[in-house]
Amino acid sequence: MAEAGVHPRRIGTAKPWQPPLIWGAYALTLLGAPLVFDSGLGQTILAQMGIAIIACLSYNLLLGQGGMLSFGHAVYTGMGAFLAIHTLNHFGAGGSLPVSLVPLAGGLGSAALALALGWVCTRRPGTAFAMITFGLGELVWAAALMFPGFFGGEAGISGNRVAGGVPWGISFGPQHQLVMLIAAYTLGCTALMFAFTRTPLGRLLNAARDNSPRLAYLGHDPHRVRWQSFVISAFFAGVAGGLAALNFELVTAEVFSAERSAAYLLFTMLGGSGHFVGPIIGAILMVLAYTLLSGLTQAWLLYVGLAFVGVVMLAPGGVSALALSVWRTVRHGRHGQAGRRMAVQVVAWVMMLAGLVGLVELLYHLQQQEVLGTVMRLGGLNVPVNQPGPWWTAAGFFLAGLLLLRHSQRGQPQAQGTPAADQAGRALEIRPLVADPVDRAGAPAAPHVGVGTAPVLVLEQVGKCFGSAQILQPLSLEVFAGESIGIIGPNGAGKSTLFDLISGRQAPSGGQIRLRGARIDGLAPYEISRMGLTRSFQTSALFARLSVLDNLRCALLWSHGYHYVFWRSLDGLPELTTQADQLMQSLQLGAQRETLAQHLNYADQRALELGLALAVGAQILLLDEPTAGMSRAQANHFGQLIGRTCAGKTLLIVEHDMQVLYGLVDKIAVISAGELLAFDTPAAVRANARVQQAYLGQSDPSKAGS
Repeated sequence: MAEAGVHPRRIGTAKPWQPPLIWGAYALTLLGAPLVFDSGLGQTILAQMGIAIIACLSYNLLLGQGGMLSFGHAVYTGMGAFLAIHTLNHFGAGGSLPVSLVPLAGGLGSAALALALGWVCTRRPGTAFAMITFGLGELVWAAALMFPGFFGGEAGISGNRVAGGVPWGISFGPQHQLVMLIAAYTLGCTALMFAFTRTPLGRLLNAARDNSPRLAYLGHDPHRVRWQSFVISAFFAGVAGGLAALNFELVTAEVFSAERSAAYLLFTMLGGSGHFVGPIIGAILMVLAYTLLSGLTQAWLLYVGLAFVGVVMLAPGGVSALALSVWRTVRHGRHGQAGRRMAVQVVAWVMMLAGLVGLVELLYHLQQQEVLGTVMRLGGLNVPVNQPGPWWTAAGFFLAGLLLLRHSQRGQPQAQGTPAADQAGRALEIRPLVADPVDRAGAPAAPHVGVGTAPVLVLEQVGKCFGSAQILQPLSLEVFAGESIGIIGPNGAGKSTLFDLISGRQAPSGGQIRLRGARIDGLAPYEISRMGLTRSFQTSALFARLSVLDNLRCALLWSHGYHYVFWRSLDGLPELTTQADQLMQSLQLGAQRETLAQHLNYADQRALELGLALAVGAQILLLDEPTAGMSRAQANHFGQLIGRTCAGKTLLIVEHDMQVLYGLVDKIAVISAGELLAFDTPAAVRANARVQQAYLGQSDPSKAGS
């Protein structure tokens, strides 16, 4: 199963035989395990594992796929459990509904609840989403105690899964029959959720996770992407709750508790939210911990908490990321220094773990010595808890392991900043407004393809103020089809604010903005993008953990009619892939097709930023400082790239590099202190004394650049 969040520098393509082999092994494990572990304890553990896998995978659709930290996921597993138990009692008992379909009733009910609650809590991502889900979780938990007619009060609701008869000789009374049903549901739900991650909606959810504001400029409503995905996640959570109701035949208000929601977070983070298999690993490990570790030590909950803290601090990618790192080291034959370092670190971790276990058991036994006595049994040895020797021994193991770990990390290569990060901090090179004509020899040719007779974009007395501060004075501007307009001015003049007003990022304080005659002031960015106007940004706003190909396919989805589709595979839409490949070739990104955006060098990131704007299919592009941070040669090359790829489109370009700008535009608008000083041809603007005074702080053009 492929990774869903944390990827290598490049995304490899699986061999044709690998997916069927992996899924075959997974199915064989799920369906064969009940036949192998046929004891009562084994069947109980397997049933809980299957339910936990579905619940954690559904939770990871929010956390790993969508970057949404939820503290109320138990609302949907719990509601699924209650709806399933009521369905069982009302329909299953009479045989009108097969017991095997009861979990689906729980899933549908939870999805219906998520339609309402999800619309509210997904409006804002980040901390707001987390706190709203927590509040809703507490609200539902309190309501479960206040409405005993449906929730059964403190006693809960019980059911009987065999009351409906024995169709085809299967009553689901014997535990092994129920475990096989849970295994079948686990396999089906895993496959469906994995398929969802490969759909257009699933990929848009990844994009919203990486850069939600940017997604709006591609024509997609980030709120709707999160909301629909939230409903799908709730459906699978409800299925897990329905299976739990069949398994225990009793549902109480505790299924809504914050502790239950925290458990899903713990399971998922432990396994690794950045990989699709992470929640599966986490669910298996934690169910084993809950059922087996609790029989070995009374301090087992403390171990669970310590394990969670340790994973978050030392292996934030979870067990799956750690295992993948080890596998890559072994697979690629890195048995030299890296292999030795890893072996030493394993020994260090074992020593630290042994010391930590000793300290925890000694501390717990010491606190309970009045009940447990002064001697505890640990590792087959009788250990006195009131003597200093065992304490020093345990502490010594832990400290020795810690020192060995720190020693092994010396000289280990540190993470380096990406070329993009290094170059983004470079000071912008501001070219003089009055440029020497010979400097234009390497500048790009302007994309003059003819200007239309009617304005496509009209600004009438558009201004912006924040409180009493007037950031942009009311200005009027007309832009004709096919025209290229440069916008220049000192830093802080209001150029980017103007772009924000046109593109819908901010609403103007006054005036009107019309696009092909229709008012767009006050519209959301995704609505304006659908009307044929989009923008790029000063700082590359990409989907960092998606490949170049997937970045472009996300931008192409709306114009091709695949808006929020979750029933088709993204790889099954060849027209998107073909057009994305063509864009990559025109942007000279073909060699970076499977490279993650966060690993591109700075120039390639700027090219991909331009590619996202082009892929939307808009005829009007707002390019905000496209060559910022580039060298002279890079800027000239990128200017030529803009001229070639944007030919025929209407352009508004904010740019400080005059050499590049003069080769691209028909007219230049000069803004200073929020006021439009001039709007004319480059030659006329160059000769404007007022512009010279405002832009360069001097009135003598001959002294420009001196």
